[in-house]
Amino acid sequence: MTSEAKRSFCVTAGTILAFVASVAVRVAFADTFAPGAVKFHRVLIEESTSKAKCESLDGRVFIETKLGTECVAYFVTKGFEPRRQAVLFFGGDASPEQFGTPGKLESELVMMKKLLQAWADKMRVRYVYVSRVGLQGSSGNHGERRLPKETFVMNAVVDALKERLGIDDIALAGQSGGATIAAALLTLGRTDVHCDVLGSGATELTEVQYDYLTRIGYHPNRNVLHRAMYDPSDHLGSIATRWDRRIFALADRNDTVVPYKYQAQFINELKGAGHLAKLIEVEGKGAHHHGTEFYSLAVAGACLNEVDDRPIVAAVAGGRSWGEQQQALIQLAHQLKRWKPPIGPVAVLKVAGDLSE
Repeated sequence: MTSEAKRSFCVTAGTILAFVASVAVRVAFADTFAPGAVKFHRVLIEESTSKAKCESLDGRVFIETKLGTECVAYFVTKGFEPRRQAVLFFGGDASPEQFGTPGKLESELVMMKKLLQAWADKMRVRYVYVSRVGLQGSSGNHGERRLPKETFVMNAVVDALKERLGIDDIALAGQSGGATIAAALLTLGRTDVHCDVLGSGATELTEVQYDYLTRIGYHPNRNVLHRAMYDPSDHLGSIATRWDRRIFALADRNDTVVPYKYQAQFINELKGAGHLAKLIEVEGKGAHHHGTEFYSLAVAGACLNEVDDRPIVAAVAGGRSWGEQQQALIQLAHQLKRWKPPIGPVAVLKVAGDLSE
């Protein structure tokens, strides 16, 4: 490796390590449907009904859908504005305990912004973080996540951000419940999704929810769950065909939050429906082997840059040392094929050292 490549590798590895160390993997699933669960509550009520109030601050967009209105916060990285492509990322669910300590969620958002900017600089494309309903500056009730309204709101957010930021083609990526959104938006007939990256995705949503509730002693009804939630696997026939779209699921066999078998099942169903879909076994971070955000961000950028499947799989697949994996992740950023930036050579990442400042 050249000295610049080594320096770039070390900086990015430091960025990812800091992110993994500082961000608690969100593990929350049954809160909405378990009897007696701690309830969330609506936030930013005025902003949710007033476009003027919502958009009085930068980084917020007012959304109107057939199921109501919301004010959704977002963050977009700097640079590469002439490129009319972007990666949109949706984070995981928050537990009631995390919801009750918003400072932790805000600290997570600070780290996520730095990580997104790091990958944006490497991949030469904008990354956009979209805050989930009821979290991190977005209005609404996070207890209503995974329901149809959240799906339709996030779909409208994508449309609004495309217009506001000057984007034509997108990669969607998500973690856990955010991956459910990334999958669900495909089922709404979108033809602008070039890549879809599902990190630890609850994409067979009803089965995941049913198993969880049964395991903790409840007696759920599958039909009720199907009617209540927006389960991407219920709407596979609505996915528009696009010959160059690639869908990746990043899954750990030891994931104790979203079982591997359901992530594999969803990919097999997509293949059966004629879509280009690939399951990659990764090593999820955290005690539950569930954290895959940093893999998803790299894969989404590489896919949008039309990097072949083989180096993408090699970069994120488990079974190699951390150092080897980080080097492979960095190399993904040096395989741009189609788009060349108008501003010269790749800039070295500027995020370094202690990211807690």
